Amino acid sequence: MTGSPPELSGHRFVREVLWQELPEGRSLITALEEEERRLSADLDTAGSPYGVGMYQLASDVLVGRAFGQLFANDELDVDLARRCATVIERLLGSGRPAVTEMVSVRITDHLLGYIQPWLRFKKFAGPLLKAEVESRKRYYTGPF
Repeated sequence: MTGSPPELSGHRFVREVLWQELPEGRSLITALEEEERRLSADLDTAGSPYGVGMYQLASDVLVGRAFGQLFANDELDVDLARRCATVIERLLGSGRPAVTEMVSVRITDHLLGYIQPWLRFKKFAGPLLKAEVESRKRYYTGPF
């Protein structure tokens, strides 16, 4: 059978975007995957067919590690901010409803729930994230 390769699952897609755009998160992705394999072996199960879930990947790699590094300093690392914005735009632009929902729950809600990061990051936000914020800001108070 010929044609285009099969589309990645939402989990694999999120992993690939994070792997490509955030090299500082690769060791964490590898560690999470190793932990998933170890737990599966300890439980004598096949584990998740997707590996590490997209919610955990986004929480640990983007929000925990990349945003943690980004917002730890008074001055934002412009390169890292742009790469984080690229990750979010790629995820929101994927056309995968489960990925879009995950972005809302894990990423947008984090930025708006702690308004200072959003105020610092919004100048890097692409059009898809800005539209996402517009649709979700009614759930939050603060200067947007």
